This record gives sequence, C-alpha cells and structure tokens, in this order.
Amino acid sequence: TSNWLSLFELFLKHGLDTESSFSTDSINYDNLFSALTFLDNRNIVYKLFRLLFDNGANPNVIIKDERLFDRIDDNAVINVTLFDIEGEDRNPYEHDFRLWLLMMAYGGDPSGHKSSLTLKEGYDIDMFANCEAFSYRKEITADDWCLHIYITKTGEEVAVL
Repeated sequence: TSNWLSLFELFLKHGLDTESSFSTDSINYDNLFSALTFLDNRNIVYKLFRLLFDNGANPNVIIKDERLFDRIDDNAVINVTLFDIEGEDRNPYEHDFRLWLLMMAYGGDPSGHKSSLTLKEGYDIDMFANCEAFSYRKEITADDWCLHIYITKTGEEVAVL
C-alpha cells in the first residue's frame, strides 16, 4: 500500500468514478470506500479517503439502499456501547472512530441517524479532516454514556457524543 496514493492519483486523473458500486454475485453490492475501510495500513486509508474526498467523492454515497456514512456512523456510535473501546477493542474501534470524524468533515451527514455529536463553542466540523489528531474518552453515567472527543496533543475537548 505504500504507493497507493500515487496510484489513486493516477486513477483519478484517468476518470475514476468513486461512487460506482460493484458486485461479485449480483446480490451483495460494494463501493470503493467500503473496500478501502478494510485495509490494514490505516495511515494510508485516511490519506486515500482525503484524496478521494478532495477530488469530489461523496461520503453519503448510497450503496444498495444504504448510505456509506450510515455504515460508519453505526460502527462509531453503536460500538461504543457494545465493546470495550478503551481496552482490548480500542484499536479496531479507533479506526471506525477516525473514519467517522473524517467523513463528517467532508459532509457525512448524521441527520436523522444515530449520532448526536455536539461541537464545543469555537470549533467546526471541518477540523476532523485531520482525524488522526483526535482521540476520545468514554464516560459512563448512571443511565447512559457519552463520548468525549479531544485533541490528542493538548487534551482539549472539542466535541461530545
């Protein structure tokens, strides 16, 4: 994957359609973004997503009656309650968490869906384009939970889910 950025720049130069879907069995449909989420080299995944979004890709693309962003939103929001995101399940969750941030920065729209992200005053959703700069802390209350999102370097909280 070390040369994938250059490869995808070439694909884009020659007309790559980032919104096209494909199927191997005429039942299950997928999209380039869905396939890229499974790459092990996460640093490349975030760079590729940014490259594709910067070249007009849509994080709300519909793949077989479901928006791609909704898949990522489900993973980021529902998995907070299902997994130990601050323990043994932290690495897989962080990947979905960062993709979720990145996709929102590029227009991923959680309206009418599960997430209810609240930005702190003075912050804008665009900051999440640099998704690697953020982390989280889960807080469990008597009857619910919340996810504090902060800048990793400074510890400054920027949003709450």
